Order: sequence, then structure tokens, then C-alpha cells
Amino acid sequence: MNPRYAVLTFLALCAACGAEPADDAAAPARIAAPQSAVLASDQAKPPFSRETVIRLNEIVSRSLAAIRAYDGAIGDIRAAADAAGAEDADAAVKKRAAEGLAQVEALYADAAAALSDMRAAVDDLKAGGEDYNDAILAGMVDFVEDVERELGAEKQRLEAQIGA
Repeated sequence: MNPRYAVLTFLALCAACGAEPADDAAAPARIAAPQSAVLASDQAKPPFSRETVIRLNEIVSRSLAAIRAYDGAIGDIRAAADAAGAEDADAAVKKRAAEGLAQVEALYADAAAALSDMRAAVDDLKAGGEDYNDAILAGMVDFVEDVERELGAEKQRLEAQIGA
């Protein structure tokens, strides 16, 4: 399952379970679907409990916020890093590059913490014996892992480029 599709599916499940995403500003546009569109029948159970939806959604929302902040800032950060690599780069240019690296490091720390929390939540979910949808859970985990991996790779690239 495509991780971004899994996130949207998860948000639809939030609506079905009556849960709200933890950060409305960081959540993608909501899918307006009546509960009957998500559940096959009145006897069908949602793929996660309401408490689990809320817990997992908070973690996914943190990863989503980190990647959105990265997407919004990376162009300027890379430009500053490129300028800092020039022979005639002055202290102000190098300072901007260092600040950009610090911003990526902070976003990476947020993503790494979200991944750690996701792994703990998955362990708790599996140990707790709750029924859950493997495909949706795997998509959420993939998304959180992808964000952490992308930010980690960018952090390393910038460190090498800037010489930090």
C-alpha cells in the first residue's frame, strides 16, 4: 500500500471512529466519508479502536508536520549550503548554512522521535491483542519510516557539504 494513501485511509478511519487528527493544520484535506463508506456493514468493526486511532494519528501527524516543514524550507537551506561552499563565502553566508543545517537536524530529531514512538505503539498494539488492519498499520509505519529516512539522508548530505 502506498504510504501516502495509507495516511489518507487512516484519516478516513479517524472520521469513522469519531476521532480527530491531533494537528488540524498538519493534516491533509479530510476525506468526507460517511461511516457506511468505511465499514462494510453494521456488524463490521473498524480496523482499529478509537484509542489506537488517536494514538497512531498523533504520531503520523508529527511526521507529516516534519516533512511539510522540510518541504517548505529545503530550497532555501540548499541554496545557503551551496553558497557557503563557494570560495568567496563570507561569515554571514556560512552562518545561514549552519542555521539551515540546524533546522534540518531539529526536523530529523522530531522524525526520529516519531519513529521511535511508532515502533513502541506497534509493539503495544501487537502485545495488547487488539484486532487491527495489517495493511493500514504497515502503510502508517512506512510513512513514518520514510520521513525519518529522508530527513536523515538530507542531514548527512548537508553535514558533508557544509563540513559540519
